[in-house]
Amino acid sequence: IKNSEHIVSYFNSTEDNVGVLFSGPKGYGKSLMSKYIAKVEKEQYKRPIIYVSEPFNGLKDFIVNFKNCIFIFDEFEKIFSSYKREENNLDPNCKNGLSSQENFLTLFDGTSGSNHNMFIIIVNNVNRVSDYLIGRPGRIRYHYKFESVPKEDIIEYCNDNIADKDENYNVFIEDLSSFSMRNKISYDVLNSIVSEYNIFKGKLSDILSILNMECTAQNSAYSMTAVVINSKGKEETKHTKFGADFGFEHDVNAYLPEIGDVSFNTKDVIANYYNNSYSLNPEKLT
Repeated sequence: IKNSEHIVSYFNSTEDNVGVLFSGPKGYGKSLMSKYIAKVEKEQYKRPIIYVSEPFNGLKDFIVNFKNCIFIFDEFEKIFSSYKREENNLDPNCKNGLSSQENFLTLFDGTSGSNHNMFIIIVNNVNRVSDYLIGRPGRIRYHYKFESVPKEDIIEYCNDNIADKDENYNVFIEDLSSFSMRNKISYDVLNSIVSEYNIFKGKLSDILSILNMECTAQNSAYSMTAVVINSKGKEETKHTKFGADFGFEHDVNAYLPEIGDVSFNTKDVIANYYNNSYSLNPEKLT
């Protein structure tokens, strides 16, 4: 919301056209943010909202006739090509030796006439966007990269959408926050996790084990050190390192058989054994 309000504030402080680029995989909030901006502009400033979904001939000349509007180009890189006209390129906006996207440059930067319009460009694959649109704030002023839902947004979403905040809630939030540090979570995945928790409660690891989702992070490397009593009655230090899926329960016995039947949960990302580690409760080892 903070970023959306910044865009709205700037647009309403200038008479120039304003271009905004939202890039990233599906489900990470690009459309959500664009709809929020459109809602604010429509309700507070009474501006028309126009969705562009087809590359019909003469589109740029048509848009030039509008003033004080919000144009939303969803899946821009799929609808409008970034390469020059070829025989198999059916996009009618590829003209004069320019690609379809290049023909929109003068529209976005106001060279062909600034009518105080906002152009929200939503793309899934930024590599298919013309180089003339990237790194040019005079043409496309803002570029927001949607790569993962921030931790603070995850907590806020859970607080707003989980009804029964019982004694298990804090553990669930802690586990989900830690999980998000190593895994890219989309709003689609977050919504599914929260809806599962609202109905079935339970551990986050149980929910993650059955959801149709893929984790993008690699296993973490953990180090375990334990002092055990050997067969001669003397203390002996045991060391082991292992790779473990984050957020799941593990049997200590699998790594240090001498300890016996003890389990732990890899709730923390171990980046440095000295300043980011934790100890098992000694009472569990009796």
